[in-house]
Amino acid sequence: MEYSIYIVFSVLSLLISLLFIPIFKKPLQVLLVACLLTLFFFINYSQVSNYDWKSNLEVNNIESILKEMDQYLLNNPEDVEALKLAGSAYLRMELYDKAFNYFQNAYQLTPKGDFIILLGLVESGLMSQSSNFPEDIEVLINQALSIEPFNPQALWYGGLIAMSKGETKVAIDRFSQLSDNKDISIQMQESINTQLQQLKLMERAFDE
Repeated sequence: MEYSIYIVFSVLSLLISLLFIPIFKKPLQVLLVACLLTLFFFINYSQVSNYDWKSNLEVNNIESILKEMDQYLLNNPEDVEALKLAGSAYLRMELYDKAFNYFQNAYQLTPKGDFIILLGLVESGLMSQSSNFPEDIEVLINQALSIEPFNPQALWYGGLIAMSKGETKVAIDRFSQLSDNKDISIQMQESINTQLQQLKLMERAFDE
Protein backbone atom coordinates (compact mmCIF):
# COMPACT_ATOMS: atom_id res chain seq x y z
CA MET A 1 0.00 0.00 0.00
CA GLU A 2 1.30 3.43 -0.86
CA TYR A 3 2.81 5.61 1.87
CA SER A 4 0.25 8.32 1.11
CA ILE A 5 -2.52 5.93 2.12
CA TYR A 6 -0.78 5.33 5.45
CA ILE A 7 -0.78 9.07 6.07
CA VAL A 8 -4.51 9.18 5.31
CA PHE A 9 -5.10 6.34 7.78
CA SER A 10 -3.08 8.09 10.48
CA VAL A 11 -4.92 11.39 10.14
CA LEU A 12 -8.27 9.67 9.75
CA SER A 13 -7.80 7.56 12.85
CA LEU A 14 -6.87 10.54 14.99
CA LEU A 15 -9.78 12.62 13.69
CA ILE A 16 -12.28 9.83 14.31
CA SER A 17 -11.03 9.38 17.86
CA LEU A 18 -11.01 13.11 18.62
CA LEU A 19 -14.61 13.41 17.48
CA PHE A 20 -15.62 11.27 20.42
CA ILE A 21 -13.44 12.68 23.22
CA PRO A 22 -16.49 13.22 25.51
CA ILE A 23 -17.21 9.49 25.39
CA PHE A 24 -13.81 8.46 26.71
CA LYS A 25 -13.02 8.53 30.40
CA LYS A 26 -9.38 9.54 30.00
CA PRO A 27 -7.37 11.39 27.31
CA LEU A 28 -4.98 8.43 27.12
CA GLN A 29 -7.82 6.29 25.78
CA VAL A 30 -8.17 8.64 22.80
CA LEU A 31 -4.49 8.25 21.96
CA LEU A 32 -4.61 4.47 22.35
CA VAL A 33 -7.65 4.16 20.11
CA ALA A 34 -6.05 6.40 17.47
CA CYS A 35 -2.89 4.29 17.44
CA LEU A 36 -4.82 1.02 17.28
CA LEU A 37 -7.04 2.28 14.46
CA THR A 38 -4.06 3.49 12.42
CA LEU A 39 -2.21 0.18 12.70
CA PHE A 40 -5.30 -1.91 12.07
CA PHE A 41 -6.30 0.14 9.02
CA PHE A 42 -2.80 -0.02 7.55
CA ILE A 43 -2.41 -3.77 7.94
CA ASN A 44 -5.83 -4.86 6.71
CA TYR A 45 -7.42 -2.27 4.41
CA SER A 46 -6.17 -3.75 1.15
CA GLN A 47 -7.49 -7.17 2.16
CA VAL A 48 -10.88 -6.10 3.46
CA SER A 49 -11.89 -3.57 0.80
CA ASN A 50 -15.09 -4.89 -0.69
CA TYR A 51 -14.61 -3.64 -4.22
CA ASP A 52 -12.38 -5.20 -6.88
CA TRP A 53 -11.97 -4.18 -10.50
CA LYS A 54 -11.17 -6.71 -13.21
CA SER A 55 -7.48 -7.42 -12.77
CA ASN A 56 -6.81 -7.79 -16.51
CA LEU A 57 -7.89 -4.22 -17.32
CA GLU A 58 -5.20 -1.60 -17.75
CA VAL A 59 -5.51 1.62 -15.73
CA ASN A 60 -5.90 3.66 -18.89
CA ASN A 61 -8.78 1.47 -20.01
CA ILE A 62 -10.49 1.84 -16.64
CA GLU A 63 -10.11 5.61 -16.78
CA SER A 64 -11.63 5.64 -20.26
CA ILE A 65 -14.56 3.54 -19.08
CA LEU A 66 -15.10 5.80 -16.08
CA LYS A 67 -15.20 8.89 -18.29
CA GLU A 68 -17.91 7.25 -20.37
CA MET A 69 -19.76 6.28 -17.20
CA ASP A 70 -19.52 9.84 -15.87
CA GLN A 71 -21.07 11.11 -19.08
CA TYR A 72 -23.80 8.48 -18.95
CA LEU A 73 -24.69 9.46 -15.38
CA LEU A 74 -24.91 13.12 -16.31
CA ASN A 75 -27.77 12.13 -18.60
CA ASN A 76 -29.14 9.36 -16.34
CA PRO A 77 -28.60 10.56 -12.75
CA GLU A 78 -31.19 8.18 -11.27
CA ASP A 79 -29.72 4.93 -12.63
CA VAL A 80 -28.95 3.28 -9.30
CA GLU A 81 -27.07 0.32 -10.76
CA ALA A 82 -24.81 2.65 -12.75
CA LEU A 83 -24.24 4.78 -9.64
CA LYS A 84 -23.25 1.66 -7.70
CA LEU A 85 -20.90 0.53 -10.45
CA ALA A 86 -19.29 3.97 -10.75
CA GLY A 87 -18.92 4.28 -6.98
CA SER A 88 -17.34 0.84 -6.74
CA ALA A 89 -14.94 1.54 -9.59
CA TYR A 90 -13.80 4.89 -8.20
CA LEU A 91 -13.37 3.27 -4.79
CA ARG A 92 -11.10 0.65 -6.34
CA MET A 93 -9.13 3.44 -8.07
CA GLU A 94 -8.74 5.15 -4.66
CA LEU A 95 -10.62 8.23 -5.90
CA TYR A 96 -12.61 8.39 -2.71
CA ASP A 97 -14.33 11.76 -3.13
CA LYS A 98 -15.88 10.73 -6.45
CA ALA A 99 -16.82 7.34 -5.07
CA PHE A 100 -18.50 8.97 -2.07
CA ASN A 101 -20.51 11.33 -4.28
CA TYR A 102 -21.84 8.48 -6.39
CA PHE A 103 -22.68 6.29 -3.38
CA GLN A 104 -24.35 9.24 -1.68
CA ASN A 105 -26.52 9.85 -4.77
CA ALA A 106 -27.38 6.15 -4.91
CA TYR A 107 -28.26 6.16 -1.20
CA GLN A 108 -30.75 8.98 -1.69
CA LEU A 109 -32.50 6.87 -4.34
CA THR A 110 -32.70 3.70 -2.21
CA PRO A 111 -34.60 4.53 1.00
CA LYS A 112 -34.95 0.84 1.94
CA GLY A 113 -31.20 0.36 1.90
CA ASP A 114 -28.83 -1.52 -0.37
CA PHE A 115 -25.88 -3.35 1.12
CA ILE A 116 -23.32 -2.40 -1.54
CA ILE A 117 -24.38 1.24 -1.38
CA LEU A 118 -24.30 1.36 2.42
CA LEU A 119 -20.90 -0.27 2.70
CA GLY A 120 -19.50 1.77 -0.19
CA LEU A 121 -20.77 4.95 1.43
CA VAL A 122 -19.10 4.06 4.73
CA GLU A 123 -15.79 3.06 3.14
CA SER A 124 -15.49 5.95 0.70
CA GLY A 125 -16.69 8.44 3.32
CA LEU A 126 -14.09 7.32 5.83
CA MET A 127 -11.31 7.34 3.25
CA SER A 128 -12.23 10.79 1.94
CA GLN A 129 -12.67 12.05 5.53
CA SER A 130 -16.08 13.36 4.57
CA SER A 131 -18.27 15.17 7.06
CA ASN A 132 -21.31 15.04 4.78
CA PHE A 133 -22.70 11.61 5.54
CA PRO A 134 -26.47 11.52 4.90
CA GLU A 135 -26.86 9.70 8.23
CA ASP A 136 -24.67 9.10 11.25
CA ILE A 137 -21.98 6.65 10.15
CA GLU A 138 -22.98 4.28 12.95
CA VAL A 139 -26.53 4.21 11.59
CA LEU A 140 -25.20 3.39 8.11
CA ILE A 141 -22.99 0.51 9.21
CA ASN A 142 -25.77 -0.86 11.43
CA GLN A 143 -28.12 -0.80 8.43
CA ALA A 144 -25.54 -2.70 6.40
CA LEU A 145 -25.11 -5.28 9.18
CA SER A 146 -28.87 -5.71 9.46
CA ILE A 147 -28.87 -6.77 5.79
CA GLU A 148 -25.75 -8.95 5.92
CA PRO A 149 -24.91 -9.54 9.60
CA PHE A 150 -22.01 -11.89 8.88
CA ASN A 151 -20.35 -9.99 6.06
CA PRO A 152 -16.62 -9.68 6.89
CA GLN A 153 -16.24 -6.17 5.47
CA ALA A 154 -19.27 -4.85 7.33
CA LEU A 155 -18.14 -6.47 10.57
CA TRP A 156 -14.65 -5.00 10.15
CA TYR A 157 -15.87 -1.47 9.54
CA GLY A 158 -18.51 -1.92 12.22
CA GLY A 159 -15.82 -2.91 14.69
CA LEU A 160 -13.67 0.08 13.79
CA ILE A 161 -16.57 2.50 14.10
CA ALA A 162 -17.63 1.02 17.43
CA MET A 163 -14.05 1.23 18.68
CA SER A 164 -13.77 4.88 17.62
CA LYS A 165 -16.91 5.67 19.61
CA GLY A 166 -15.64 3.98 22.72
CA GLU A 167 -18.08 1.06 22.36
CA THR A 168 -15.44 -1.52 23.21
CA LYS A 169 -17.84 -4.40 23.88
CA VAL A 170 -19.52 -3.95 20.49
CA ALA A 171 -16.11 -3.77 18.79
CA ILE A 172 -15.00 -6.96 20.54
CA ASP A 173 -18.20 -8.73 19.52
CA ARG A 174 -17.81 -7.76 15.85
CA PHE A 175 -14.12 -8.55 15.63
CA SER A 176 -14.68 -11.86 17.43
CA GLN A 177 -16.93 -12.95 14.56
CA LEU A 178 -13.98 -12.42 12.22
CA SER A 179 -11.25 -14.04 14.27
CA ASP A 180 -11.79 -17.52 12.82
CA ASN A 181 -13.65 -16.62 9.64
CA LYS A 182 -12.45 -18.87 6.81
CA ASP A 183 -13.39 -16.27 4.20
CA ILE A 184 -10.57 -13.95 5.23
CA SER A 185 -6.83 -14.50 5.09
CA ILE A 186 -4.83 -16.08 7.90
CA GLN A 187 -2.77 -12.89 8.11
CA MET A 188 -5.89 -10.83 8.74
CA GLN A 189 -7.23 -13.37 11.26
CA GLU A 190 -3.96 -13.09 13.20
CA SER A 191 -4.16 -9.29 13.08
CA ILE A 192 -7.76 -9.35 14.31
CA ASN A 193 -6.88 -11.71 17.16
CA THR A 194 -4.07 -9.37 18.20
CA GLN A 195 -6.48 -6.46 18.01
CA LEU A 196 -8.99 -8.35 20.17
CA GLN A 197 -6.37 -8.99 22.84
CA GLN A 198 -5.47 -5.29 22.89
CA LEU A 199 -9.12 -4.24 23.09
CA LYS A 200 -9.79 -6.61 25.99
CA LEU A 201 -6.74 -5.33 27.84
CA MET A 202 -7.80 -1.74 27.19
CA GLU A 203 -11.35 -2.48 28.37
CA ARG A 204 -10.07 -3.94 31.63
CA ALA A 205 -7.65 -1.04 32.14
CA PHE A 206 -10.32 1.62 31.73
CA ASP A 207 -12.83 -0.24 33.85
CA GLU A 208 -10.50 -0.02 36.81
